Amino acid sequence: MATRNVLKTDSIDSLIYKGKRGDYRGYRRELLTEEAHDNIKNLIFCCKCVGVSRKPRLAEGKTFCTPCYKGTLPAVDSRVDEIVLQLKSRCPLSTRGCDWSGQLGDIAQHMSVCVKLRVACVIGCGEVLERCEVDGHLKKCPFRREQCEYCGEGVQASDANRHIALCPKHPDGVVSCPYKELGCDVLGIKR
Repeated sequence: MATRNVLKTDSIDSLIYKGKRGDYRGYRRELLTEEAHDNIKNLIFCCKCVGVSRKPRLAEGKTFCTPCYKGTLPAVDSRVDEIVLQLKSRCPLSTRGCDWSGQLGDIAQHMSVCVKLRVACVIGCGEVLERCEVDGHLKKCPFRREQCEYCGEGVQASDANRHIALCPKHPDGVVSCPYKELGCDVLGIKR
């Protein structure tokens, strides 16, 4: 029996933003390249979640993410927001081997195609694998559909041997009793 991969699929939002599901805040600092991190002032870091400000708001002489600021929201500082979105960043999955780098504002677009993102098998076997492994997996997935070479019927790959053993068009397959027309339901194997 094959062991199932128990990895969870990746949540793009949790890879990009600080916080937890339903309460995502600023961008994760570790997304910034060292050069970008060294070139910016603390002006763009949220003083509450300590992430890179998302839709930065300047209030009380401090910078906040829009989701972090409680109270009457001052206008988004579009100059700072533009700087934030143009910061050099790396893929959140760089530790898995993704070598993408680009602007912080482009991360969500990159994540929609990142080959290192963990996804579930699209056929439904339950396997979780990196996008770059999907094509290879689909060729051997036990839930893939195959066509019987004898009768042409589509069968699930994991049921192919059982189907062939029962296929009425297989040369060594199962045949009905010659007395079927008289009510006999016995099946036999061709010899």
